Amino acid sequence: ETILNSIFEGIIIHQNGNVSFVNEPFLKITGYNRDELIGNSISNKIPLEKEIQNILPQIKNQSSEQYYVTAQKKNGEYFIAEVEGKNLIDKDNTLRITAIRDVTERIKIKNELKRSQERLKTIYDFVPISIWEEDFSLVYNYITKLKKKGVTNFSEYFDNNPQEIRKCAKFVKIIDCNETTLKIYQAPDKKLFYKNLDDILTNESYSNFKKQLIAISEGQHYLEAVIKNKTLLGKTITVSLRWNVVPKYHDNYKRVLVTIIDITKDEKVKIAKEILYNISNAFAQSNNLNTLSTHVKTHLGKLFNTDNFYIALLNKTSDTFQMIYQEDKFDKIDSFPANKTLTKYLIDQNKPMIVKEKEQIRLINKGIIGNFGETSKIWMGTPLYDNQEIIGAMVVQSYQDSEAYTEDDLEILQFIAEKISSLIIQKKAQDELKVVQHRLETATSMLRHDIANGLSVIKSALKLYRHTNQPNFLDEIDKRIKKSLSLIDSHREQERFIDAHPNLNEYKIKDVIKKIIPSYPNIQFNIDGDIIIYADDAIYSVFENLIFNSVKYRKADTIKISFTHSTGKCEILYSDNGLKIDKTTENNFSENNVFEKNIGKTGIGLYLVKRIIESYSGGIYYIRKGEAGANFIIRINCPLHNTINH
Repeated sequence: ETILNSIFEGIIIHQNGNVSFVNEPFLKITGYNRDELIGNSISNKIPLEKEIQNILPQIKNQSSEQYYVTAQKKNGEYFIAEVEGKNLIDKDNTLRITAIRDVTERIKIKNELKRSQERLKTIYDFVPISIWEEDFSLVYNYITKLKKKGVTNFSEYFDNNPQEIRKCAKFVKIIDCNETTLKIYQAPDKKLFYKNLDDILTNESYSNFKKQLIAISEGQHYLEAVIKNKTLLGKTITVSLRWNVVPKYHDNYKRVLVTIIDITKDEKVKIAKEILYNISNAFAQSNNLNTLSTHVKTHLGKLFNTDNFYIALLNKTSDTFQMIYQEDKFDKIDSFPANKTLTKYLIDQNKPMIVKEKEQIRLINKGIIGNFGETSKIWMGTPLYDNQEIIGAMVVQSYQDSEAYTEDDLEILQFIAEKISSLIIQKKAQDELKVVQHRLETATSMLRHDIANGLSVIKSALKLYRHTNQPNFLDEIDKRIKKSLSLIDSHREQERFIDAHPNLNEYKIKDVIKKIIPSYPNIQFNIDGDIIIYADDAIYSVFENLIFNSVKYRKADTIKISFTHSTGKCEILYSDNGLKIDKTTENNFSENNVFEKNIGKTGIGLYLVKRIIESYSGGIYYIRKGEAGANFIIRINCPLHNTINH
């Protein structure tokens, strides 16, 4: 008993749970006195009820293995007990002798240490810096051997023996790397990463490794460098590298910490700023959108693949995209319908996006976009804005590499697009101002000429009246004055129109129709005269839809177009010999009428025609003549100086 009372562990002897002996350390641990325990059941005193199920198998199986239970002291305080027990046979009675230790503090410290280690591991793995733990001891030993062989100038030695650099690289042992390293180098796991380390190294990598070898030969322990590496997927990245020997291992280079920060995005942003500067200079020198776009493509090519690149502006009136620049492996087009294209989908989403081949196919299958031309492996685009209004898109795509573009690249494309948008807007404003100035100068010149002619006639008539006193000369003077006033009113009205529509240009209608005629080789076209009107490229859609409707739905084989104009106003008479036009379409094209919503498939093109003409502040109307064919009159603004034959 004296011996048992002098040891550190708490000792308890019981038979089937009834206590027959406890030592002093046990009483000290639990807070009970001996009388409270002797002859009583231990299960009612110390172990928690839920722990009894863990203790009974230990007793039943006569286990002597160490285990842990949560117990309770007399004062209600919980503690963690480390328990070891053993069965003893005494005069045919089986006794259980159990030693317990209060390991609450030890477990607490152990758990805290474990949590601390887990936190450190989490920090190590997910700190946004690539960390490598490497062993350069074999490299150090090899350098030492070379010194003994008489090598003193290691820079010269490795220049003359470049194969030695790669040989030394194989001596380096990678002990560990963190999860950020795998993320930066696009590696699925450490095993595959270590196996394919050669794939990440570039010529710059070996050039930097040569500096590390020279540093070891000179006893240096720290280096910094900015180099190019490759990921396991072949993407080139720019990294800032720090090579640092752990102080404890300065004498053998057995532990070297290498930290790497991916600065690819920073480098790209730096280049992007240079690009903006170069683009602005190029625009200032040439003031040409095509030249500007060429510069954009060339400079963006320093950051990512721009082999297939285009900038397209949206014509909302005709719902088409006009290419201001395009370079593509498969397509070469000046314009294309916006409906169900990926470019229109981009604009509808109103945000920059990367769309891979799988997503493109999903959009096609759902009918969100159409299947037009070759599907790219990856497509990246961003809208172009004039304030909050979308005016077009800038797009790059790759037909071979599904990983050609990243989210960082998308940010840079968006960054560049903001400047491109402002330059496009600036260029359009300059062009519109030149057009308006030219029109006003022409109109003013014509007005001066016509007023001068009128005044000359008035002067002559006045002179004759003074000589003859005949009243018919006064009538001529009155007529000329009224004509001049009317001419001034017409010029004033055209000036207002020009100010309100600076985006419209002059188009010869005959030239427009001649571009469409080759698509209808079996149709006879009779074009009487020609005329100039104010319009935009959507005027082609006007005549394409009129002709298509005549041929496709009303089986016409002859189309006639003629022209008339008076001061600043033109009329285009369009007629065919096809089937009678339906009543709904006839009503839709009556004057002062709004197009019905349920227009049917034959009326969609004509509805577009009406919208386009009205956007020019003009109108299109149907005239009934006989029981067959269609007759439309298009009334539209034209220049006062319209001298085309009609």
